Amino acid sequence: MGIPTPTYYDQLFLTKSKLLLQAALNSHKRKGGPTSFEEFVVGLDDKDENTIRTFEILLQVSQRYLFV
Repeated sequence: MGIPTPTYYDQLFLTKSKLLLQAALNSHKRKGGPTSFEEFVVGLDDKDENTIRTFEILLQVSQRYLFV
């Protein structure tokens, strides 16, 4: 097995994102109506401060596990 390619990481990120979103959509804590992955992607605003902050938090959390 060689060095993973950028395409590999793109696919891995997409797969994990879909799994995480599905878990969140099925959570008993979730409020709101049904939403599909497609609706989520279309509604995602890459200029929204809350969306950016959410990704900043994800980066902080994921970096905790890099060197464990």
